[in-house]
Amino acid sequence: MYDVFYKGKQPGVFAHEQPADSLQRAQNLSRTEYFWYLSGDNDYKNFNFSFQPPYWEHNHVFVWPSQWQQDGQVYLAYKYELGPTHYMTDQSVVTTRCDVDIFVVDTNNKNKILSFKTVKSKHDHAQMIRAMGNWASIIEKCCNKSSCEYIWVVSSDYDYTDFDFTWYPDPSQRTMFHIFGTPHQKWANVFRVHREEFLNQCVWHSDIKQFPLLNFVNYQKVKLWSDNREIVYVDFGNGYKFTPDLDHKTTRFFSTWLETLGRICERTDSEYIWVTSSTCDYTNFDFGWEPEPWQKDMLHVFPSCNQREGDTFLVPVERFKSQHSTLKVLGWFDTINYVEDVTVPYRPWPTVNALHEVTQSYSWILNTDTKSLDYVPSFWKKPDLHVFTQSGSVLLVPRDCKQHFSTQFYDYPYILRHNDYNIEEKLLDVVYLSNGEKNADKNWFLLKCMCPRAKRIDGVTGRAEAYKACAEISETPWFFNVFAKCIVEPDFNFNWQPDWLQGPKHWIFHSRNPVNGLEYGHMGIIAYHKQMVLDATEWGLDFTLSARHGVVPVIASTADFNTTPYETWRTAFRECVKLTQQSDIESRYRLEQWTTVGNGENGKWSVRGAEDAVKYVEDGNDLQQTFEWAFLKEFFDSHYNS
Repeated sequence: MYDVFYKGKQPGVFAHEQPADSLQRAQNLSRTEYFWYLSGDNDYKNFNFSFQPPYWEHNHVFVWPSQWQQDGQVYLAYKYELGPTHYMTDQSVVTTRCDVDIFVVDTNNKNKILSFKTVKSKHDHAQMIRAMGNWASIIEKCCNKSSCEYIWVVSSDYDYTDFDFTWYPDPSQRTMFHIFGTPHQKWANVFRVHREEFLNQCVWHSDIKQFPLLNFVNYQKVKLWSDNREIVYVDFGNGYKFTPDLDHKTTRFFSTWLETLGRICERTDSEYIWVTSSTCDYTNFDFGWEPEPWQKDMLHVFPSCNQREGDTFLVPVERFKSQHSTLKVLGWFDTINYVEDVTVPYRPWPTVNALHEVTQSYSWILNTDTKSLDYVPSFWKKPDLHVFTQSGSVLLVPRDCKQHFSTQFYDYPYILRHNDYNIEEKLLDVVYLSNGEKNADKNWFLLKCMCPRAKRIDGVTGRAEAYKACAEISETPWFFNVFAKCIVEPDFNFNWQPDWLQGPKHWIFHSRNPVNGLEYGHMGIIAYHKQMVLDATEWGLDFTLSARHGVVPVIASTADFNTTPYETWRTAFRECVKLTQQSDIESRYRLEQWTTVGNGENGKWSVRGAEDAVKYVEDGNDLQQTFEWAFLKEFFDSHYNS
């Protein structure tokens, strides 16, 4: 058996073990051709000491690893020459002892006693000291209290239950400053220090970050206590509770995150504070996350799904207080760390049918077949009304919109349109309305060829009743009403959509009049709002103009009304009765055209109908009678067929 030497505590493996403070000292003391040099910190229970060096490597220094380093401080060397190092891989030892001093620094955190106990239970010689000054001065104080070659200096902010203080550096890194990290960051306040080298560096540097030869250790990590920092849960009134089993305070949301964070910071004495939101799910969130030391004054923002301006913050309280009064928006905070490797799941907003049903901070209004979108709004500014289609059929509506709404969504001052969502609009129904017109079947055939989805209502007595019948068979919120006197333009697009942001209203398309050359909404296609038609109980001379309406200046059709003397006269008579009630210059011009221009076979009946209308009004007759077809037929027959 070869001679056996050790450093530190005696391993107790062999009876003839002798102490030696270095490999060279063991070489000088050895009386056998080879000798073992062992660290007393290792467990050799399963180690096989029967290795014999091959003759061609007789002068090598054979080194076996530990669980930490390839140099496990287990050596077999040749007495007469310490040759090349040969790292072995056939077996290893386990380092089990930690005979260096361990200092747990009391940072006055909530779990400081528990943190110290997790160290003390494994290493009885651990001691706690108060945190005074920065970390360089704290570690210097610890070095002066110790006589060990190495010391551990660790913060009471962490849980050391699973941390192994038997770690040691590779000999080539002996004098480096070793820093351990957390699962999220490479720098936690957990240090293994070469005492003498650290004291030398303190002469030149006052901050650890200035030290040369920093070694960030990846072998093991520490965890911050999940409840180490104060947590505030901001309730948006969406019915969700804070799911982690951690102490927290609850407050409500105030207008924007800037205002909310300002109020929260004014009510705490904590150095850092977590601010969370009921819009997010924290089931799997790690509240043990912490920033790197050089990020300590940053505002740390965690994205809510794909929204960079998230709703979860780690706030440096004093830093935020010092800037809050000068900020207009949260994004103006001088240094924001947008955390990219941690994403917080977002809770969905409800879907409602109308604005008055919006009771939460946001709600979806979906007027297509699409489901709610994977979109997260920002609360860093006044809430926007989010529009996802050109027509506004898909909306994410803030509750604040209700207090601004008068007649339309455009009353709200903050509208944000998103053009990168390819959402298929739901096509409007097309309903053809006829009642004995001469060319009704011909024009229906042309429409059906152009738009196969068109439906037909025919022969309903009463104009209002006919409109309501069209609305009844429509399955969409708006529907195109195409009248029997319309020859639809070949290029008209029945994929048109109303502007949902303007709210419920009828939309009138222009029509070309071949008799007098006018082009405006008379006899044009109308996109009726279904519910407005069904709910109508009162109307004036014109059913459409009696309700909220808008004009689409697109020629959608040509008027096919000059088919018979009666149809031509009836159309002119009704329109001109309505025009006499308008005083604007455009209406006066149109009335003049009706009464003076009549082209084509039945043109004279158009002019006669216009003249009869003017006289009918001048005679003080009941204008509302002209709304019904039966009265018009009786009037015409009494004047021209008797």
